[in-house]
Amino acid sequence: MFKILSLLFLVGVTYSQIPQPCFSPPLLSFVAIQYDQERVFFRQFDAAYDFQGQRFAFYEREDSRTTPGRQYYQIIILHKENVAYQYNRQSKQCTKSQAGPFRPFGVPPEGRFEGEYYIGGPGETIEAVEWSDRSDVRRENWLGVFTRINCYPVRTWLHNSQTNETVHTDIFNVVAGVTNPSIFEPPTACRNATVSPGFNKLAHSLRGSYRH
Repeated sequence: MFKILSLLFLVGVTYSQIPQPCFSPPLLSFVAIQYDQERVFFRQFDAAYDFQGQRFAFYEREDSRTTPGRQYYQIIILHKENVAYQYNRQSKQCTKSQAGPFRPFGVPPEGRFEGEYYIGGPGETIEAVEWSDRSDVRRENWLGVFTRINCYPVRTWLHNSQTNETVHTDIFNVVAGVTNPSIFEPPTACRNATVSPGFNKLAHSLRGSYRH
C-alpha cells in the first residue's frame, strides 16, 4: 500500500510540473530585435506594452553602421482605437492604419507545449518554456518562448503562410512597468494622417506575441 501511495505522489508531482499556458505581466518595457527573413535586415526597438490600455509602442534605435539612407520608424499601436501609426523619423511622414484585434503577450489556451530549457550558463540560468500553435494536421505558424515563473516574453517566431514571410523577434532587458509613458504619444505629424486600407505590415509583425 505504501508503494502505491508513493507512486501516486510521484505521478502527481510530475504532472503538476507540466507548464500551463500563461500571460505576461500587464505593463512591460523592453528591447526588441526583429529579423525579417524576407527583407533580410535587423531592426532594434525600445518598446513598451500596456495590457489594460491594449497598447504597444516601438521606437527604432539608429545604427550608424547600416546602409546610408535607411529609414527609421516609430510605431504606436492603439487597439482600443483600432489605430496603428507608423512615423518615419527621416521624412517626418506618418501613416495611419487599422490596428486589428488585440493579442496580448502570452500563450493562447490552445497553445502546444514544445519543450523547456535553461537560458544562460551556470549560476545565471533562467528556465524558459517554448510553445507553438502547431496541430496534428498542420505545421506551426507561431513559436513563442517565455520564462517559466513570470511568463516574460523571450522570443517569438511568426510565419505568414500566405506571403511566406517569416519574422523573428528577440526580447530582452525586460522591466516591469512602463519606464517611458511618452512612448505611446503619437508625433504631431500623425494628427492629420489619413487612414490607409488594411493593416500596416511593419506594425502587424510587431504587435502581440501569438499569431496573425
